[in-house]
Amino acid sequence: MIRIVIALLALATAAVHFSFFTKDPAAEAIYGLNALGYLGLLALLYLPLPPLQSLRPAVRWIFIGYTALTIAAYVGFGLVVGEWTVPLGPVTKLIEVILIGLLWWDGRLSSTQTA
Repeated sequence: MIRIVIALLALATAAVHFSFFTKDPAAEAIYGLNALGYLGLLALLYLPLPPLQSLRPAVRWIFIGYTALTIAAYVGFGLVVGEWTVPLGPVTKLIEVILIGLLWWDGRLSSTQTA
């Protein structure tokens, strides 16, 4: 169940970032790349491919770091430019904070199941 919630949250934040990209692809390419990052990490984490099995703990930590970096970039950009995408930005950041917590929790569950 936790993996379904993680997937839905990652897809939601990817969709929000992709929506910014589609408004102005030339100026907002960073949002499209961010959305692709979320989708790629989600695929690496949960696709049922045996070669990926041993990489999943590292991918999970990279996913957590990527999500944290996205939050930091939003805050940094907001502080420098003074532009905040309210209410969508804070809602997306809340989704990302929850995503970080669930990824961490899923990692704990996965490590206890394999031990």
